[in-house]
Amino acid sequence: MGASHSVELNADVPCPSQPGTNCIATEPLDVLPTPVTAEEAYEETKALMRYPLDPLTEGMLKHFECKDIDDKTFVLKVILDGQKLDKVGFGKGDGTDRMRMWKKVVCDDAGLKLVVEDYVSEATMGSWVDEASDKEVCNTCTLLVEKSPPRLLFIFDDKDGKRMSDAPVRDALYQWSDMIVGGVQAFKNSKVKVTGDADSSTDPGKKSMLTGPMDDHVTYDKFWAQHLKYCKDFVRNLPGAQCEDISEDEFKGTLVLDPAKPTEVSTHTVRAAKSESKVTWTIEHDGKVMTEMHRIVHQSPLVLEGWDVDSTGARIAGKSKAKELQKAVNEIIVKANSWFG
Repeated sequence: MGASHSVELNADVPCPSQPGTNCIATEPLDVLPTPVTAEEAYEETKALMRYPLDPLTEGMLKHFECKDIDDKTFVLKVILDGQKLDKVGFGKGDGTDRMRMWKKVVCDDAGLKLVVEDYVSEATMGSWVDEASDKEVCNTCTLLVEKSPPRLLFIFDDKDGKRMSDAPVRDALYQWSDMIVGGVQAFKNSKVKVTGDADSSTDPGKKSMLTGPMDDHVTYDKFWAQHLKYCKDFVRNLPGAQCEDISEDEFKGTLVLDPAKPTEVSTHTVRAAKSESKVTWTIEHDGKVMTEMHRIVHQSPLVLEGWDVDSTGARIAGKSKAKELQKAVNEIIVKANSWFG
């Protein structure tokens, strides 16, 4: 929630491994409220590079491939479904798929270093599949984890070898540093684990996100109340949100995302049905449903089940969405047991 980051990134920092050049570096990881070691950061980075999908990408996914070349090298391909992109207004209009990522990753476990070569640009969200090629590297990022103090260094060069370490590149890299550091912290802080792509308890034959049993950590009533409060607070904290309680079981927040288009309004509607132990959170933009989040609190054992439905009707309950839910569950359990929740 909010605009804070797992750890701050600094632009134009002198690069220890390449004197006379700059890089982008995090603040030390061992002084964070939940400290992260160099080894933890490196292992999380390796895992992330093997599955670097956010929930939106996961929902649009057509093909995913992670192929080991040798014991140190793998090649990653992420292709988005052109028909789904067309439906949400981001396609070519003819069903052409998009190569969202195409990366070659070389791991140096002893040196806590990864060298990532991109064949399609992250800045342009990749390339159309009929234009993508691995004949030329468009940029290279060396991610080095220092040990003392532990911090992440991003050494980013464009296709001509020019070092890119200024503020715009730093801001773009927050996506990666947040997932790396936040992923370690979410795991370390979790009392129960959230599993993605699990067999649904509600809809046989479909997949959901499921927590482990929470009975030892929180009661049903406290979890239900705090979960509903979490959803409402998330909307209230969105910049410019205008919120109102429609009824005891319905809450709505509206906001304008683009000041240049004041008539295009996004609406968040949270509906609770405690008799069914279900919360539904619907996000609409300009009258069109973009996402529906479904959460069911099973009572015996106490387990949270969840899945999202995107604008194409696809059900989303994969690994990256589970990581997102993990952070929410961690916060809900802590606040449900706090005097100040």
